[in-house]
Amino acid sequence: EALASGCRVVTTALPGVMEVLKEYDTEAISMVSPPRLLGQDTPHPEDAAGFVRDLAGALERQILAARESPEVDRQAVAGLLDYYSWPRVFARVEQVYRRALGHEPH
Repeated sequence: EALASGCRVVTTALPGVMEVLKEYDTEAISMVSPPRLLGQDTPHPEDAAGFVRDLAGALERQILAARESPEVDRQAVAGLLDYYSWPRVFARVEQVYRRALGHEPH
């Protein structure tokens, strides 16, 4: 959504995020390695400060980049934006419902 709106992205490099964004090499996307976790969502105390530092650095770099060049190169992520556009997402959801109801288009 951020990229589609022309905004830069700072994200944690979680598996789902990596799956979607890994092939897009653009300065508009900054990925920060997550800290090790204790359980589902508790950062390992030894990693917390480094994660905060890395996240702050990524945010600062994107803010400075936006000041220098406010426009995001949407061509670099055109395939991603097309795949996740509402018409394309809706078409995939509709296809799932049609299959579930046994109404496959012929």
